[in-house]
Amino acid sequence: MNKIIDNYLDQLNEIVPLVAAGIIFSAANALIGATNLYKKNFTKAALRCKDLPEREKALCMLRAKTSAKNIQLQALKSNLLKCSKTKNPDKCKEKIATKMQKIVNDIKFLSKRFQELKGQKYS
Repeated sequence: MNKIIDNYLDQLNEIVPLVAAGIIFSAANALIGATNLYKKNFTKAALRCKDLPEREKALCMLRAKTSAKNIQLQALKSNLLKCSKTKNPDKCKEKIATKMQKIVNDIKFLSKRFQELKGQKYS
C-alpha cells in the first residue's frame, strides 16, 4: 500500500501547476488523484469479497470501502501540505479540507454501519 501512495505522490510532485490557474489545477489534481487512488484500492479489495456468502460479503465490502477511504484521506493529507506552494494556498487548503471532512464523515458512517451489520443475527 505504501508503495502505491509513494508512486502517487511522486507523480503529483512531477506535475507543474499552471501559472494562471495554479490553485484550481493543483487542488483539483489532488482531489482527482485521491479519488482515483480510492477507486483502485476499493476495486482490488472488493474482488476479494465477491465469492463470500451474503452477510460476510457485506461486511467485507464495508471493510474494503473503509480501508480505501482511509488511504484516500492519507493522500489528501499529504497533498494539503503542498498547498503552500500554490498561488492561493488558503483556497487550496479549503478545497482539500472540505473533501477530507466529507471522507471522515463517510468513514464514520461506514464504521457505524459495519458495527450494525456485525451485531445483527441471521437465521
